Formats: sequence, structure tokens, C-alpha cells
Amino acid sequence: MRLRLVYLLLLLAPALLGSCGADPSPAPYLDFLSEGSLLTNTRATTPGDTFRTRVFAEARDTSRSPKLRRFTIGVQYSLRLDNQSARVEESERLYLDTLVSGRRNSFLFTNRLKTVDISGRETWTYSVEDADGQTTRRRYVLSVRQSDSLLTWLSYSAQLEPSVRRTSISALATSRGLALPAHAADAAGFQELIDLVYVPNGAGPTLASPTATVAETAPNLKVRGWGTRRNTGLQLTALTPTGFNQINSDVAISAAVTAAGNRVSALRVQKDQVLAFRTADNKDGLLLVREVGTVSPIVLVVDVKVIR
Repeated sequence: MRLRLVYLLLLLAPALLGSCGADPSPAPYLDFLSEGSLLTNTRATTPGDTFRTRVFAEARDTSRSPKLRRFTIGVQYSLRLDNQSARVEESERLYLDTLVSGRRNSFLFTNRLKTVDISGRETWTYSVEDADGQTTRRRYVLSVRQSDSLLTWLSYSAQLEPSVRRTSISALATSRGLALPAHAADAAGFQELIDLVYVPNGAGPTLASPTATVAETAPNLKVRGWGTRRNTGLQLTALTPTGFNQINSDVAISAAVTAAGNRVSALRVQKDQVLAFRTADNKDGLLLVREVGTVSPIVLVVDVKVIR
């Protein structure tokens, strides 16, 4: 009889324990969707490569779990800056910070990113938080190797879009070859890097310093509220695309910038023009407008040569 009673108590134990209080709702689900060219895990890559990551988040139990509240993306760079032999470990920068509209049970976001054009490592962290403050994170690491890492200047291409959406790639940190969407450009950690923004207007595509008055008119870029607005000087040169392609040293870059003369804060641009620029930290560079799109929104493809 005693053995039967003990056995019965063991069977009832889980139910008795469960009745003492409800289990805490589990943290939300977060994962990368795998499909064709979508980036989902750690990998080595080439400078200036472009990727898309599709992220899906969901409350684990839609009937009792708290709704989703916040989604963030952070990126931490470990880079070889200014031709140094050792990488510099930088603090994580907030790339996206958004409240989940209506506190839904699920959330889907596609992140488009371009790696830097210098050697280093990028650690991308995606986080979702629910209304109870429970957080789930996923991350991957991109290792970038620049074959000519000892050069004192960079040469790369970038595609820029008018800031018609918060996800439009419309800002450029020239000395890193880093093209950024509007939502990242408005984050304090990236403002200290950005040299140029693409401003759409009726007179034609405009490249502008963040300090330019016209930069404040760019839709979906909150330039007026930036804590840091780097002053970049621009000027049109007499160089042709062929002349641009023949420049292959930091001395030649600086000579072309000096020859261009006085600089302004913004310029309307056309195909095959070569612009000279000098950044807030006195780095000289040249920019060739290689392509100007013919369909709205007008995309620019630029080739850049800049001293590191």
C-alpha cells in the first residue's frame, strides 16, 4: 500500500509543481531566413561586398507570451585604420533601432549591408525584445581581407540611393568605403564617420557635405538633428574618367585635389564628372560619377580614390 501511494505521488508531482505558479513565458524567437544569396552565418568576404540578411522574430507562444517591442541591429568593427599594423577594436555602433509597430507577435526585416573596404572584422548582432524585457540575440562575423592593405590610399566603388526610404543607402564614409542607409546615418555612432550624403532634388542628384544646408532637405535623413556633422569640401575637377583611372598614388590624389581650387559644401553631379573632396580630418580624395540612373529613384554609381 505504501509503495502504491509513493508511486501515485511521483506521478502527480509535475502537476502539483505546475499548480504553484505559471512558468515564465519564454523569450522571443529570432532567426535568419535562408534563401539563395541571403547571409545567415559567419564567413570570410572581400572588401566592399554587399549582402542581404532577412531576420524573422516571433513571440514563442502567441496566446500567452508578451508581444514584441523593440528590434535592434548593432555592428562592431575591428579594423586596420590608417595603414596600422594592428587592428583597432571599436565600440559597437547602433545600426538600427526600431520599435515594433503595434507590438505585434511577429516581425520581419531585411538588412542590406556593404562591408568596409579595409581589412578587418565586422561583428553583426541582431536583437529582439518583448514587452517584458526578455531579449534574444543572433550574430555573425564577417572577416574582410584587403589584398593591398599596405597601400596608403583606397580605391573602390559604391552605389548610392536618394533617401526616399529609411533603408535607402544614401550616405558614404569615404575613408572606409562604407555606404550606409539613412537609419544608420542618423545613429550617433555613424555620424562621426560620414563625409557625404546623396540629396535628391528637382535640379538633379546632389552630393553634399553633412554641414551643407541642402543636406537638411534630404528626406528620411535627420541631418539637422545630428550631433556630429563632418565638414567635407567638394569641387569639380577638369579630370576625365580616363584621367581619373590613371591616378594611382596618394601624391597624385592630393595634387588633383589642390588643383581643383576652392571647395564648396554641395555639388549637383552628372555622369563622367570627377569631383575632388577633402574630409574633416584632411583626407584628400577623388570621386568619379560613373553611372547615373535613368529610372526614379535615381541611383548613382561612384568610383572613389581616397587617402587613408
